[in-house]
Amino acid sequence: ELCERLSEMKKRLSRKGYVFLGNEPMKLSVDTLAYGYTGKEFASALKASGIVAEFYAKELTVLMPTPMLTQKELDSLEAALSSIPRKAPLESRTPTLPRPEKVLSPKEALLLPTQTLPTEECEGRILCHAVLSCPPAVPIAVLGERLNAETVRAMLYWGITECKVAKEGYSIRTAAVSD
Repeated sequence: ELCERLSEMKKRLSRKGYVFLGNEPMKLSVDTLAYGYTGKEFASALKASGIVAEFYAKELTVLMPTPMLTQKELDSLEAALSSIPRKAPLESRTPTLPRPEKVLSPKEALLLPTQTLPTEECEGRILCHAVLSCPPAVPIAVLGERLNAETVRAMLYWGITECKVAKEGYSIRTAAVSD
């Protein structure tokens, strides 16, 4: 029954310009960029109406109504969504996942002396500790890979602000101080 009510709600909201991602019947995954907001901005607008999003990212907000919601609560959810004014769509610049150069095995990278640097200073450096952002919920680079400009851009886009990389002055294969 809830799935049917959510499906009807999605249809009504779609006529108002909403774009829903995926096809999970119990989720409202809103493409917020298409509606003119970042996921965070959209989640904040909902929160002002007393609705807390399950998840938000740069490009979407996810709501997961429970089967325990009353019709009145579902109506309140739809009213809150309908009250958010539609704006001009935002352009998505989601970076593709890069393919950094593999230089070392993960084990070799873990054994190197490291330093933590702001991500924007890590181009050309070897990643020595895992970093992960959700989304995309997959590593942008893995241990032992040399971070290139594309990798650094993707990390910054997904909110990774610092990385543990190999200290300068250590050789790649021996971890000994270089001359």
